Amino acid sequence: MGIRDSIPAPLRATFSGANAVHEATEAARRFAVNAGLDASEASHLAIVVEELVTNYYEHSGAGAADTIDLELSGQDREIVLMLVDPG
Repeated sequence: MGIRDSIPAPLRATFSGANAVHEATEAARRFAVNAGLDASEASHLAIVVEELVTNYYEHSGAGAADTIDLELSGQDREIVLMLVDPG
């Protein structure tokens, strides 16, 4: 199906704590569905976000109290993902 012409507003969220990976993954899935991606494409985006956030917490030395910022937006019929470590 691919991303629709009318992209939803950008998603900007900050996550931390034990549920950060789950919350970021679900936020990405919701954004993808709202952007018109089919279930398979939404799952792929969610997996990418899940892996990036998991790797941040497992390999960066970040603790559960540390935050990570996620931004998803649409641009030229593509999804742009930014993950920012505020440290």
